[in-house]
Amino acid sequence: MDPKAPAPLVMMKPPCVYRETMIDVLESAGREWTAACTVGSFSGVRAAVLGGLGVTVLSKSLVQDGMKIIAPSRHWPALPTVEVSVLGETTQTQPIVETLSSLLIEALTERAPKRTRKS
Repeated sequence: MDPKAPAPLVMMKPPCVYRETMIDVLESAGREWTAACTVGSFSGVRAAVLGGLGVTVLSKSLVQDGMKIIAPSRHWPALPTVEVSVLGETTQTQPIVETLSSLLIEALTERAPKRTRKS
């Protein structure tokens, strides 16, 4: 992609935190953008990106084969980190919250980049 041309964004319809993040980060960096494709689902976003229509912001857990993660650079500003919180402290919801938390930790740990130690 031409770094001087507006970034072609593939995004969900509002409200969408990924959409808001893309726009906020690019505008804060002074990078022009255009809505190349607007869809109603994550599968639509993935299909549009795989079809070469543009770039998007997704959690790493939604990236699939054929997609490329763009490293931050002068033309592609770094994205903010996110925090996942699970709330629910009542006795009635505790088993559900514990199960959900375990599933999230497992899914996020499996997809996290492997870190190597330097001796």
